[in-house]
Amino acid sequence: MRDTIEIRGHIEFTVPNLITPNGDPQNEYFTIDEGMMGSTLLIFNRWGKQIYAADNYNNDWNADNLESAVYYYAIPEFCIKGWIHVMR
Repeated sequence: MRDTIEIRGHIEFTVPNLITPNGDPQNEYFTIDEGMMGSTLLIFNRWGKQIYAADNYNNDWNADNLESAVYYYAIPEFCIKGWIHVMR
């Protein structure tokens, strides 16, 4: 599943709201649109503790070693934040 976000009134990006990292080829990674590639990605748990950070994100976060839960993300360059449900 993905959410569409409109930025600056013209640009639309989609970001996932669910990933299922279970070894099949579907929804394995938190994938952002090509126009946001190389941005900073921050992931937080429900208590606000940062659990992942990438300065040059390249669609490679799959919640490795994390439990099924809801996590929160921020992409500061685009002022985007939201939630991602990890379901194993």
